[in-house]
Amino acid sequence: MLNPLIERLVPGNSVRSKQITLDHLLVWQSTILGYLRKLTCKFNKGWGLSFSHEAVRIEMKRHGFTRKVARKIPMLTQTYKAYRVDWAKSNRCRDWEKVIFSDEMSISLAGGRVFRENLTERLYCDILHECLVEQASVLYPDGWVFQEDNDPKHTCKLAKGYMEEKGIHRMDWPACSPDLNPIENLWSWIKREIDLKSPRNLNELERELNEVWNSLEHEFLRPFWSSMPKRVKLLRKVPEIR
Repeated sequence: MLNPLIERLVPGNSVRSKQITLDHLLVWQSTILGYLRKLTCKFNKGWGLSFSHEAVRIEMKRHGFTRKVARKIPMLTQTYKAYRVDWAKSNRCRDWEKVIFSDEMSISLAGGRVFRENLTERLYCDILHECLVEQASVLYPDGWVFQEDNDPKHTCKLAKGYMEEKGIHRMDWPACSPDLNPIENLWSWIKREIDLKSPRNLNELERELNEVWNSLEHEFLRPFWSSMPKRVKLLRKVPEIR
């Protein structure tokens, strides 16, 4: 028996029509964020049908599907703004050469995002163990500070326990403040370089990323972290950008 949604949309009772289910609509809706015209186009193209977007909208509404616009709220509340200023004041004399900045970046191939592996709490701790502790101790024998944002994977019990065990000093970082992290500028540069290379699949993307990353030299990276005193100074003295 056809799903009641499909019975109303699909005239007749063809074998091809029976293969269409409400689940397909749900998956497609979530995939394209509920854009109705795109949803209808994909629906028609996928099964060689010819529904109007209005017919799909009416039937989806009748079956409980709704589309809502998220309420807009400011990323920086007054509390966050005040903390950013206090943070800037307390870090005005910091030696930024001894700060190791961190962040995650996602890159999309043409046609959609491809994931090699999702970042989990356990994977994050593995990365810290394999890529941070030993190398940082060699590069900064006189001590160093680790910067990371307040992502739940960074502040989870597992990650905190690992850092305490290894004696990693974590720098306080204000919430909703990617503008303060110079590595964000590096990510933008890397993405532009990857776009120029136009990788066609995941293997090519990984190879191009490794080549770009390995080409980075200290003198090229210096302007990124050396911009921190200016960022902190602006945050302390220019109220409009707080």
